[in-house]
Amino acid sequence: MVLRPLNVPQADSLYELGRTNGQNESYPSYLDLRDRNRSFESLAAEAFDQVGMDTGHGPARSWGYSTSGNYFDVLGIQPYLGRLFHAADEQGPNSAPYVVLSYAYWHTRCHDDRGVVGGVVQLNRRPFTIVGEHPREQRKYIGLETTAL
Repeated sequence: MVLRPLNVPQADSLYELGRTNGQNESYPSYLDLRDRNRSFESLAAEAFDQVGMDTGHGPARSWGYSTSGNYFDVLGIQPYLGRLFHAADEQGPNSAPYVVLSYAYWHTRCHDDRGVVGGVVQLNRRPFTIVGEHPREQRKYIGLETTAL
């Protein structure tokens, strides 16, 4: 069921595959599907989860997406601030310790501070560099996105 289309380029050509039992696939399963794919132009992975994020003022819970490195390339999204991560950033699981903040998170928690790009935050006690912030128009996203699948 589509309640409203995503506000991304070529939204009508996007499909989401998922399990009906609510369990996320593993990163190796995603790589296997991606590498054997003959039906789609490209595949990207995402997993929505709660993380502990510490920006230096103590940890707080936040919701976000862990994604594959090609996630933003597949969606065709351009950054509002800084940059997004790309497939070239990813060299395997946990190889790209980057975070892209949603516009809402950047606006409310970082008070529109452009200086956060390049800063380091802790996600589940692991350091991640903030590389950018994605546009406010992509309202599907809340929290943050990382390549930490």
